[in-house]
Amino acid sequence: RHESLRTVFPDNDGVPCQHLLDSTEGRPPLTVVGLADGESVEDVLAEHLRCGFDLRVEVPWRVWLVVGGGEFVLSVVAHHVAVDG
Repeated sequence: RHESLRTVFPDNDGVPCQHLLDSTEGRPPLTVVGLADGESVEDVLAEHLRCGFDLRVEVPWRVWLVVGGGEFVLSVVAHHVAVDG
């Protein structure tokens, strides 16, 4: 429900502008990631942390649930535009 977590920044004639999504659109999907053979939770989490954000079309945070090897790890990553200051 927080505005900073449901704001995208589409281009308007080459200039980014804020667009506030409604509460339903502003929720990122919960992405469930299963571990492949030989893959560790740490490998998947490192991949999650390396993924950039396209703030023109996606909200500035994402949620992954990593499942495998008897572990369930919830990872929430936010872009600094939504959480700094």
